[in-house]
Amino acid sequence: MPVCEPSLSSYVKQRESTWMQSLPCQEADRGSNEEVKIRVKDFQKRNGVSVTLEDDRVGPEDTLIRGKFFNSDLRTGLNLRCSNTREEHAFTSDAQQGSGLSCIFFLRGSVEVEIGDCQFDLKPNPGFGGISATGVLKREPQPFKRVTKQAQYVRHLVVSASPDWLSSSGFEQRLGPRLQQILKQQNMASNQWQPSHRLNHLINDIFSPSLVLPELLDLHLEARTIDIVSETLTAMLLSSGDVSSELSLGRHDNIRLQRAREFILADPSCELSVELIAREAGVSASGLQRLFQRVESCSVFDYVRRVRLDMAHDRLQRGHCSVQEASMMAGYKSAANFATAFKRRFGKTPRQILHKA
Repeated sequence: MPVCEPSLSSYVKQRESTWMQSLPCQEADRGSNEEVKIRVKDFQKRNGVSVTLEDDRVGPEDTLIRGKFFNSDLRTGLNLRCSNTREEHAFTSDAQQGSGLSCIFFLRGSVEVEIGDCQFDLKPNPGFGGISATGVLKREPQPFKRVTKQAQYVRHLVVSASPDWLSSSGFEQRLGPRLQQILKQQNMASNQWQPSHRLNHLINDIFSPSLVLPELLDLHLEARTIDIVSETLTAMLLSSGDVSSELSLGRHDNIRLQRAREFILADPSCELSVELIAREAGVSASGLQRLFQRVESCSVFDYVRRVRLDMAHDRLQRGHCSVQEASMMAGYKSAANFATAFKRRFGKTPRQILHKA
C-alpha cells in the first residue's frame, strides 16, 4: 500500500487554506504552492481587524507577511491554524477573539499579545524542545492585540475550541464544574507551562507528519489537535490546583468520584439525594461526602447546586430560557434566593446575563 510523507506545504497544496480564501492575495501568488504573500491592504480588508504600521513609508501594496499558512475547521468549532512565515515589517493588529479555549504554541519568532487584560510574551522556549505553550480560556469574547516589533521569521500553531465544541465533544460534561471554578472570579483564565515531550511530539507531527495516507490527513490532524486540547486543559487544571487532591486518590476512589459526577451531570435538574448518588457511585453516603470534601472542597449538595447554577448561567447566556425558568432549573423556589446565589457565584445577576445575551 503506497504511503507518503507530507509536510505543511503538502497540506496547503491539497486543500487551499482559509487564509487564502478570506484574504484577497495578489493573483500571481494565489496559485503558488510555495508561498503566499499578504499585502498591507489585504490585512486592512479583513472584517473586524485593524493594522497599524511602525514605518510610515510602508504602503498598502507592500507585502506585510509572506510564507506558508494552514487554517482549517477540522470540526465545527475546532480550528487548527499554523504558519511558517516571514513578517516583513513591524506592525500591530487589533481584533476580537471568540470565547472558548485557545492553545498557542510558538516555535520561532517573538510577538507580544494582549487578550483581554492579560499580556503574553510569546516566543520559543529553548529548554523544552524549542516550543512555548500558552492556554487561554475565555468565558466571553475578548479584545485581542498582537505586536510584532521587527521583521522576523515566525513559526507557530494555534488550536481554537469553541464552547459548543467543548460541550459536544464531552470535555464540558466531564470538566465543566472545574473549568467554571477556574473562571469563577473572572471572564478569562490563562496558563503558560513547560510542554511535555508528548506535546512537543504532537506539534512537530502536525508540521512534519509521520507516514500517513493522503486520504487520512484530516483524521491525522484532528486526532492530534484533540490531544493538544486535552493536554492544554490538563495543564490549566493542574496549575489551578484543581486536580492535585484528585491525583492523590486511589484508583477505586477516582472511579467512584467520576461515577458520581457523571450521574449528577447526566440530569442535574432532576431530584437528587446524597444516598441516590452514593448508590450509583458504589460508595456509602458518608464516603461520598468525604470524597467531595477532599477533591471539590464542598459537600455533595453544594456541588449539585454549583452544577445547576452553571447550567442556568449557560442557558441564560445563550438566551435559551427566562430568569424564572433558570431559577426552577437550578432548584430554587424563590427567585430572590436564586438571584442572590447566582450573583455570589458569577458576580452578575441573572437578568444582567440574559440582557447581555
